[in-house]
Amino acid sequence: MPLFVVLIPFIAGIILAQSIVLPLWLTITLSTALLGGAWLFRKHAMALLYAAAAMLLIGYSVVEWHTTTPDVPLRCNIEMVVRVESTPAEREGYRAAEGRVIAWRDDTEWHTSDDKVQLWIRNDAIRAGDEVELYGKVVERMSRHKGYNELLRHRGMVGGVGITTSNTLAVEHRSFTTLQNQSIERLDNYHVEDRAHATMVAMVVGSRHEIDAELRDDYSQTGLSHLMAVSGLHLGIVLIIINTLFAPLSLIHRGHRLRTPLVLIALWLYVAVSGASPSVIRAAIMLSAVQIAWASSSHYNTINILSLTIIAMLAYNPNYLYDISFQLSVAAVLGIVLWAAPMMRGMTYSSGINRYLIGSIIIGIAATLWTLPLISHTFGNIPLIGIIITPFAIITAYCILGFGIFALLLPPPLGAPFAYIAESAAMLQNEVVARGAAWGWSSIDFRMDGDIVLLYYAIFIIITLGVWAYERKKVITLQRNDTI
Repeated sequence: MPLFVVLIPFIAGIILAQSIVLPLWLTITLSTALLGGAWLFRKHAMALLYAAAAMLLIGYSVVEWHTTTPDVPLRCNIEMVVRVESTPAEREGYRAAEGRVIAWRDDTEWHTSDDKVQLWIRNDAIRAGDEVELYGKVVERMSRHKGYNELLRHRGMVGGVGITTSNTLAVEHRSFTTLQNQSIERLDNYHVEDRAHATMVAMVVGSRHEIDAELRDDYSQTGLSHLMAVSGLHLGIVLIIINTLFAPLSLIHRGHRLRTPLVLIALWLYVAVSGASPSVIRAAIMLSAVQIAWASSSHYNTINILSLTIIAMLAYNPNYLYDISFQLSVAAVLGIVLWAAPMMRGMTYSSGINRYLIGSIIIGIAATLWTLPLISHTFGNIPLIGIIITPFAIITAYCILGFGIFALLLPPPLGAPFAYIAESAAMLQNEVVARGAAWGWSSIDFRMDGDIVLLYYAIFIIITLGVWAYERKKVITLQRNDTI
């Protein structure tokens, strides 16, 4: 797994850049020289040291290369134009959305900008896609919670902007007909129960604007908040559903060669439907790599491809390393690839239904175990009840996603039965989660230190390598020939 070995010093270089300041020209020069040394001594063991040192400096250089300063001035009242880039989600007394400052004005002239900001909207006329001219300030503090504030900053936001009816100067309404919005409108044609519909919309198309505070708290208390946002787990389920739908292609001559491209096209179409958020794109890239590795029937290639994918994403934006959604996506996919997939390949099933039911439970448990320490470290609790009800929630998630996707693909008259089944599954899931959250022992308030988190994953990797070491090999015994 050479690319996995390369990934470790690359990540170390990104972390090192947070505490040490070096000139960019120096790190680029040194890394180039070290790569040259690794090439010259490629037949010797010291080449690994040269390559590791080079990747350390490359990781450091990537951070320095991406370090920028905001275009818009902070902490001072200015006139600005802000574009609303996501559907505003209801909060207590306001609506939250992602936005971008596209222009701002000083005493003399207008300046263009491209700074991402968090929007707090107290103006009912504002919708997604609108360009709002207002008078206000960009504040650096985006949340009273320090961890969430840092998370937003690592996602590229420079600050927060409040939009009210009093500071709004003008609003230019623009059409916002993305594929996600069209999907939301399609699902809005089917409505069984408010909360069930909100859950289905959140899980199928990635929009949580209809989720109320009580339902959000129930999922948070049980550790199942990740079910309400399209993530690596959702895409993993969708990938299995798509592979199942295209399975008959394997019966056609050379149909298996067509199957993987069609699966990848369908997966990325779903990414567009779900909003194509950065976390969804990251999960889709990793799962696309998994699909390619599975198609090549190479277990170890999966780790190499995943490592290369992570390196490419961190090179594009090193702040992804500190983004909890990126961390959870990587952890969930690693759990599926390293634990769930080998277990599913090694088990025999009496029927296709049993295969997918058992596979769902295995995927859910593996993803939960691999994301548990990150959840504890970030949110300060260990959701015990979540471990118990996750297998059930994975099964309902299959129903919600599978039937919800069919409700999207089919015209309203034909899609109505599928939407009804999806919302019924969502209603059942909400009820189970609410009952689980009501139990006093549903979670333990415990925040893992960073050292404990690292130890946790080190133990998991040791267990994985140990299982691989005892994997049965094919042995061919040759007949002994004593004849001379």
